[in-house]
Amino acid sequence: MYDAFLQDSGKIQMRDLKLKLLNGHEISAPKAYYYLTCHREENTGDDRSRTEILEAMNSLEAPTVYPMHPRNKSRALRLQNEHLYRNILLVEPVGYIESICLVNHAKKFVSDSGGLQREAFFAGKKCVTILNFVCWPETMVCSRNELASPDRNDILEKLSHSQSVDSDYKPFGDGRSAELIVDAISKNRFL
Repeated sequence: MYDAFLQDSGKIQMRDLKLKLLNGHEISAPKAYYYLTCHREENTGDDRSRTEILEAMNSLEAPTVYPMHPRNKSRALRLQNEHLYRNILLVEPVGYIESICLVNHAKKFVSDSGGLQREAFFAGKKCVTILNFVCWPETMVCSRNELASPDRNDILEKLSHSQSVDSDYKPFGDGRSAELIVDAISKNRFL
């Protein structure tokens, strides 16, 4: 996964990234933003959890880019209209390359996605994970990734913690796994 992240990180530049709002308008990503991915049933299945998460994101000093999972679209739009969230950009789903670009340039990251927690870690971005269990213990060091409940105050508190990035700490390798695997296969003539 780290190999792919490194390989695909430069494939699109922020200046070229276009986001499609749910209303159909296309926009450029803001210069400064938070990135939110939230799709798990425990965070999106009722208005209370989703509202707490959106309240936290809406109160930040920069906008939040929130690509919508198709099954969450109607509820998120309804809540945005009811609560007048003006600091949250609800956008159509983005592809892998676009998501990597968003991760690399975000101020901080809030997610309930296992894979995106790792990508935030790869990018050196602070991640707050809205789950009650740890997916990747390797990322839970030096406040790099912290668990939060779907509670506005808990999310904001965790976002306020500073992280420390140790460039020597590489629990997912150095980005050369594919090379090493091909080399091992070639040497053992498994082909």
